[in-house]
Amino acid sequence: MAPHLPGADGSYGFKSVVTHDSDEHAAALDAWDQTYNQLSAGSFQGALQQIWLNRIHLFRERTNRAVAQSGLPCKDHFVFGVPLAMSDTALFGNQIVVPDSIFVFRATDGFSLRTPEFFDVVGIAVPEQDMLVAMGGRFEGAAEALPGAPIVFLPPKPALAEFRGWLSSLFAPDGLQPLRLVDPMFRRALCETVVGQLASLLFDAVRVPLRSPSFPGRCRVVEQAVAFALSCGAEPVSVGELCAKAKVSRRLLNYCFQDVLNTNPVHYLKAVRLNGVRRELRRAEPGPGVIRDIAGRWGFWHFSRFAREYRSLFGELPSETLSANRIHPT
Repeated sequence: MAPHLPGADGSYGFKSVVTHDSDEHAAALDAWDQTYNQLSAGSFQGALQQIWLNRIHLFRERTNRAVAQSGLPCKDHFVFGVPLAMSDTALFGNQIVVPDSIFVFRATDGFSLRTPEFFDVVGIAVPEQDMLVAMGGRFEGAAEALPGAPIVFLPPKPALAEFRGWLSSLFAPDGLQPLRLVDPMFRRALCETVVGQLASLLFDAVRVPLRSPSFPGRCRVVEQAVAFALSCGAEPVSVGELCAKAKVSRRLLNYCFQDVLNTNPVHYLKAVRLNGVRRELRRAEPGPGVIRDIAGRWGFWHFSRFAREYRSLFGELPSETLSANRIHPT
C-alpha cells in the first residue's frame, strides 16, 4: 500500500513501512514514546502499517525477533492489542498473552511487553471516553474495570476469530483503499465498527488467570531489575547491583529471569548493552576509532569478543551498522 499522509486537520491518514532494526521500528510508530530492545539473535525484519481515523489509531506490526518493549502511547487513550499470530506466548506486565487473547492498558500507565520470536499484532488506541461510552450500557462497571488495566482478556473464540478476520482484511493489500479515508462518513462508520466490536468482545470476555500465585512477585523483581538497568544508560550494571536493587539473592534473581523472560540476567544485561551500542552506531558519523569508543562506553573492552557477540545478536558486524549510515542517515 502506498503511503497516504494525514489530512490537513490530522483526522485521517495511512502509512506503511518495512523496518530492519528494532529501534527504527519503535520510532516508526507515530505518537508513541517507546523503546525496543532486541533479545533474540538474528537480523531484524519488521513491518508496520498505520491508519488514523479521527482520534482512533490502528496499526499492525510484525516482528521476527523477540523484543522487550516499553513506553507510553498517545495520552487519554485505551490501547488494545489483538494478536493475529505468534510463535509462543508473550508477557504483558505480569500476565501471559496467549494466542486467543486480547490485552489492554491505559496510555497514562505505560506498558511493558516481551514479544515472542514471531509476533503479528494489531494495536488499537481508542479515546478513553469513547470506549467507556460504548461499553457503558453493556459492560457493568466498565469505568472501574478498564482503568484497572493492564489486563489480558479471553473473548469467546468465534467472536475473536471474526474480529481478527475483519482486521486482517482491513490491512490486506487489497483491503483498505487509503483515498476512502477522505470521506468523513466512511471514517465514522469505520470508527463505530472498531469501537463496537471491541465493546462486544469485552462484554463476553473473561480475564486470563495468572500462571501461578507467585508469578506476579517474580515479575515485579524482573521489572525492578530491568528498570534499573535501563535507567543506567551506558553505565555497565552488574548482576550484584541488580540483586541489591531488587533486594533478592543472585539465585532468586536468576530464577525470576528464567521464569519470566526465559533468559538469565547476564544474557539480558548484555543484550541491553548491545542494543545501546547499536543505537549509538546508527546515529554516529563513520570515522577512526568510533566503534571502539562507543563499545567502551557500554562496557565492552575486548573488541573481538564484542564484535562476535554483536554479530550473533544482530546478524551483522558493528562496522556494517556504522557504514550503513552513509547510505541511510538517521
